[in-house]
Amino acid sequence: MRVLIVDDEPLAISSLAHMLNPMHDVSVVGTERSGRAALHACESKMPDLVFVDIEMPDMDGVTFARELRSRGAQQIIFVTAFDRFAIDAYEIEATDYVLKPVDPNRLETAVKRARDRMLVDPLLSAVQSAARHISLSKM
Repeated sequence: MRVLIVDDEPLAISSLAHMLNPMHDVSVVGTERSGRAALHACESKMPDLVFVDIEMPDMDGVTFARELRSRGAQQIIFVTAFDRFAIDAYEIEATDYVLKPVDPNRLETAVKRARDRMLVDPLLSAVQSAARHISLSKM
């Protein structure tokens, strides 16, 4: 799983990367310190999963996530010290919402959820497409 970390705090990026490093199928393909730079990085690095902080300069994490969702299907996990944005994350259909300081077990749970979604989403899309095709052919 290709991962991009977006946070304006270098220590937070380093800490999260350190916790992700031992996970066997996770590869951090990049880090960015602003939402705008992260949008460009998503185009070039094609991550499967983006970890994003909420409060950042130039573009907050919620705005970044909405823009990212409009461009493609990357999964998003918010990693933030603020629980008050959880409803926004739900509306964006974020994969998960992890509070800082990050508990390594909670992080593993979030990554597992992303991994499971990566397996299930293509199957669900295929079933939905087949169902639409069947219903259209009956008309």
